[in-house]
Amino acid sequence: MQQHLQKALDALQRAQYAQVFKILHEAEVMNIDLNILQKEFVKGKTDTDFEERLEVAIKKAFDESGNLTNIRFLSHLPSPTSHFIGREAELKMLHENLQAGKRTVLVNGVGGVGKTTLVQKYAHDYQTEYAHILYIRQSGNLWDLFVQTDLLDTLCLAYNAQTDRQVLFANVLKKLKALPATNLLLIDNYEPTESDQTQDTLGQLFALPTHWRVVCTSRVDVPIFDKTMRLHVLPPDEAIEVFRQHAGNKPQDTAEIRALLEMIGYHTLMTELLAKTYRYCPQFGTVGKMHVFLQEKGLQNPYLAKEIYMETQPTYLYAYLRKVFSLASLTEGEVWLLKQWAVLPTTPHQAMDFLTWIQDTDLAYENTLLALAKKGWLQTDDNLAYLLHPFLQLFLHEELKPTLPDCEKMCKYFVDLIGSEEVEANPLAHQWTSAIGEGMLQNIDFTAQAEKQGILLNRLDSLYSFLGDYPNAIRCAKEGVAIIEVTVGKQHPNYATALNNVASLYWNTENYAEALPLYEEALQIDEKISGKQSQSYATSLNNLATLYYNQGDYAKALSLFEEASQIQKEVLGERHPAYASSLNNLALLYDNQGDYAKALPLYEKSLQIRKEVLGERHPDTAISLHNIGTLYFRQGNYTQARQYFEEAYSICLEKLGEQHPYTQDTKRWLDKLPRIAK
Repeated sequence: MQQHLQKALDALQRAQYAQVFKILHEAEVMNIDLNILQKEFVKGKTDTDFEERLEVAIKKAFDESGNLTNIRFLSHLPSPTSHFIGREAELKMLHENLQAGKRTVLVNGVGGVGKTTLVQKYAHDYQTEYAHILYIRQSGNLWDLFVQTDLLDTLCLAYNAQTDRQVLFANVLKKLKALPATNLLLIDNYEPTESDQTQDTLGQLFALPTHWRVVCTSRVDVPIFDKTMRLHVLPPDEAIEVFRQHAGNKPQDTAEIRALLEMIGYHTLMTELLAKTYRYCPQFGTVGKMHVFLQEKGLQNPYLAKEIYMETQPTYLYAYLRKVFSLASLTEGEVWLLKQWAVLPTTPHQAMDFLTWIQDTDLAYENTLLALAKKGWLQTDDNLAYLLHPFLQLFLHEELKPTLPDCEKMCKYFVDLIGSEEVEANPLAHQWTSAIGEGMLQNIDFTAQAEKQGILLNRLDSLYSFLGDYPNAIRCAKEGVAIIEVTVGKQHPNYATALNNVASLYWNTENYAEALPLYEEALQIDEKISGKQSQSYATSLNNLATLYYNQGDYAKALSLFEEASQIQKEVLGERHPAYASSLNNLALLYDNQGDYAKALPLYEKSLQIRKEVLGERHPDTAISLHNIGTLYFRQGNYTQARQYFEEAYSICLEKLGEQHPYTQDTKRWLDKLPRIAK
């Protein structure tokens, strides 16, 4: 190096400027000042002090080159946040991995979970462990970031506008390899792309000498690292503390903060954004009020558009989210798939189940699903199921605004499934579909096709009713009535059916006063629209008769039951489930009047039809078995009663679950038997 310095100074004394710059390039000491002077020389601008300025620049360049080993930070490293909470175990684990021979470590996790903060904190806390630290934040082509002028100048590498970038990158690698002692390379926000040399660049960086350690943060799971550290959201108590640190002196009720953060899945970045927005928004006097506004108005609520500072730059909540979670690089197919995930519950779903739901029979979207996981939009669990973080669902719903046409295939699949005989026969096994149906109601814009929203509500109302969840069933049924009234009007068979559904649910909860006027209105509509010789009219008769029966008005009930039964026999035939229900209702009436001789054959005929048509393990079959058991119980035939109760209980337990009212009622009758037998 000293020899090059002397040669350059000798050439300078002879005013051989071209030779001077040639020597400087060979010595690899060109910097910003020397590049400027070289441009002046090329343009012929060698004024009176040119030689003096060149001599000063040469000596400075060689001096800096000789002292490069004393420079710890080869690039700018942002200061870590002053509100660093938790992650002590992860910091220790990262250091232990790097010291234990894991030269390349990937810190992987969903966007905004705190990966960048972790590695920046590590570099500052453990800087004395490394002679040199180079921090690169990827934004585009990784290769280009290693040939930026700041780094070239720090490494004292010569360059000009015409210098080949591949040559520059090779020179950077050469300089880095030559640096002695243990060094650290941090690549933040790494993302491999198909359009550039990113993955090849990473491979060349991995080839640095063994005294270099390489740490990358990425949303993408890259399998080529020696060690992968999965970073998850902070535990609830630590996330709450992050909120408190950023929220200032405003009221901070712990329960309200917890409820708000549960909504976003304790997402770290979103926690900070919400806390800062809360701090500077006068409209939100409490965290609870902010939570309500977020639920009702969404992320683009004008009250949330308050200026806050992130990374020392002014911004506001939604703008910052759009920057961090840009959809610009996604394909059309990837965006379409995210619209489906944006309306599903944020629980793990198996890939093949999901592809079935979107009716992708030829698995055309299988690779697209995998691509979204690789890009960090979807996570995978230990069972290789995919899931979307609750915060990302909130953001994607706001950003993509899924409509029914977007999600029509999946919506149709679940409307058909929830309304199928399969679900009616075994509602407990399909209880999971209620969460998906509710997610669709909440997250899909049905504005243009409200009638399909009404159909989905009707299917959910039936499912909840089968499950014995009457409060949710009533809620869905009433919402369905309101939609049907708007879309088709009151004088329509669908409106009468909807009224019957709500009334039947009131009947199930013994709210007869609410049920009666709805049953009567439905009967009037069915008589007017469909006529008396119709299944719908017979159904309304049956419903009204059941209500009278429960109110003890057996005379009215008997007349309506007999009329309904006759219509169903003529219209549907004797092997139809509706006819079996009519026979069962008549038998109930005779049974409760003590006329067992009339009741038993009707029960038995109803049971026979249900077994043949619906199957021996259908919930309606269990109802018939239960009713026959109660008849034998009242007659004192406890042996026969036990036989029917046990079979009914077995079916209810399997198909409806232990908590269903039918299951519990049958169990109560069973429990009576031993005591009475004694």
